[in-house]
Amino acid sequence: MKVAQVQPRSATPERASLLGAGRRLGSAGGIVASHVLLIAVGLVFLFPFYYMAIQSVMTQRELFSLQPVLLPNQFRYQNYTELFRLKPFGRIIFNTVFIASTATIGTVFFSSLAAFTFAKYRFPGSRWLFLSIIATMMLPEQVTLVPKYLLMVKVLHWDDTFYAVVVPRLVSAFGIFYLTQYARGAVHPELIEAARVDGCDFFAVFRKIGFPLMMPGVTVFALLAFIWSWNDFVWPLLMLNDLSRQTIPVALSNLKDGSGTAESYWSLIMAGTTIGTFPLVALFLAGQRYIVGGLAAGALKGL
Repeated sequence: MKVAQVQPRSATPERASLLGAGRRLGSAGGIVASHVLLIAVGLVFLFPFYYMAIQSVMTQRELFSLQPVLLPNQFRYQNYTELFRLKPFGRIIFNTVFIASTATIGTVFFSSLAAFTFAKYRFPGSRWLFLSIIATMMLPEQVTLVPKYLLMVKVLHWDDTFYAVVVPRLVSAFGIFYLTQYARGAVHPELIEAARVDGCDFFAVFRKIGFPLMMPGVTVFALLAFIWSWNDFVWPLLMLNDLSRQTIPVALSNLKDGSGTAESYWSLIMAGTTIGTFPLVALFLAGQRYIVGGLAAGALKGL
């Protein structure tokens, strides 16, 4: 008995055209929906920055109004001039830039040097030393505040100096860990052996081969280290007492009226916060491509 074979019906040109149009419509709708969602999420994240900047040019009455004011009746730019009159804010900005830049340069150099050593060289106890450095990342910063304070004040006598703020940040356990993971995949052993054959010592190999190949990961870590140092509050608050040496977060925390509150200076605090936030936002926008790409590359190269 023969079974009749049913041939599949080929789609007509009209049917194929309708299917193609439906797929394109669905794809376009998905793209529009995703863009709308991304724009909405972006606006939610941008709103705090907008409200901070707007509050910096508001009057006290608008700031403490029961109904939130999203746009002031008159932009009071005098808040910025008043801030510079009450505090030597130009000097304070210089202090913050100097401390953050110096600490970043130092921690990038020492962390990348240690990371290159751990990634490409073996010496007795290197594994245990590396694990010990990683273990320090589990300690909360509050645990080390008292020992560091006693060391800086009682032993080194560095109280109220920039040394006490910069030196503890010259080495970062996270920086060593992250850059070690990055260097393991970025620097090939054949290049190091070729450099040794050419007569390069350890520092020449690091300077000519290791550091240039680690540059994407170093750029990411440098951006993060600068942001961390710029925003640091507790340690500079403990070590820097003189107003001429204070950083932006510490100076803003001391901006209070005679009653010991910051109520009458809230608009000035927002003005100072806007000044302190703008460089970080600009730095992040300039380096966001390196941050996202470098973090992903460092995570994959460490596997």
